[in-house]
Amino acid sequence: MEKEGKGVCRICGCTETTLCWHPVEGYCSWADEERTICSHCANEDISSDPDTVHCLKNKRQETGLEEEYEKLYEMILSGDEDWDYSHLDRLLKLHLMLHQENRNAL
Repeated sequence: MEKEGKGVCRICGCTETTLCWHPVEGYCSWADEERTICSHCANEDISSDPDTVHCLKNKRQETGLEEEYEKLYEMILSGDEDWDYSHLDRLLKLHLMLHQENRNAL
């Protein structure tokens, strides 16, 4: 995965809010001043360690839950006429499921 832009890791796509995780090193940080590569991707030992979880957001997107969450969130915030409380209930359930996935990934 090659991504471009300041504030997005060009290797894994992590950002300041969607971080990589390593059980010993913790969360990643920026390895360069331009903020184009994270510390975990810049370090070959950490990058190739099977215990490293690159970009937690990317891992959550594999389930499709985050995309559904974002759509519902936007629908509710925008005041969409088709919005009802069943959407809010689903949003809360998705939030809990994503939170649990995040904890399991660590």
